[in-house]
Formats: sequence, C-alpha cells, structure tokens
Amino acid sequence: MPVFRSASAPVFTASQPGLDPKIPTPHLTVRGYAAPSRGAKEVCAWHATFAPGVPQTPGTLTHEWYFLVLSGVASVELDGTHIELEPGDSMTVPANVPVSLGNPHDEQLELLEVCPVGTQLAFPGMDPFTPQWVE
Repeated sequence: MPVFRSASAPVFTASQPGLDPKIPTPHLTVRGYAAPSRGAKEVCAWHATFAPGVPQTPGTLTHEWYFLVLSGVASVELDGTHIELEPGDSMTVPANVPVSLGNPHDEQLELLEVCPVGTQLAFPGMDPFTPQWVE
C-alpha cells in the first residue's frame, strides 16, 4: 500500500522562484499530495491556501475538478452563478465550464482539491497548461 507522508509533500507558493508564471493568483500556497511525480496514476490531490483578500480568478479546467472547503469561505462563480461555500461544503466543477474562485474575505481559505491526472487549467487568453502540483 503506497503511503505518502505530509513532510515529503512539495510546497508551491506564488512568490516562489520557478512557480509557473501562468498562475495569476497572488498569495496562493499549494501542498501537493497525489500526482504522477508522487506515484499516482489516475488522481491528483492537493491542499490549497488562499490568503485573505484574493479576488476571484476566472478559468476553465479540461477535466472535472472537485474541492472541499476546510476553513474560511470560498467565493465562487460557476457558469454565471455566484456561490459562497463554508467549511464542510464542497463543489464539483464540470470540465470546460467557466469558474472563478477567490477569497475576498478577511480570513484565510483552505481547500482540499482533487482532479484526474492530465487535467489542465486555462485562464482567459491563455493556452491550457498543467499546474506544477499536479505533474
């Protein structure tokens, strides 16, 4: 049974040299767990932390994306509908549906996020790319 220890999980931050410059979300920290580079064959999972005051960033994903709010309040716009999600709430975002996620609130937002291996992210005016934490 494969076990992956938290202490071994790579951490990516918006201010980190080498973080993909395509990620327009400031004050984002990601701790990568399941991904092909860490032995996963079908699923990617990571813990994302958004600092307070991060505006919604629009984009689309090439595969279904699931997230669970661990703390804080997620401000989401999915296909034109605004939704606020609190701890314990979750959402499944269909592939290729416009979505915006942010944290305009005063407290930190933490999410557990999951998607299939091979998922790519696209922001308006950009080609799809694979974020580093899902490689």
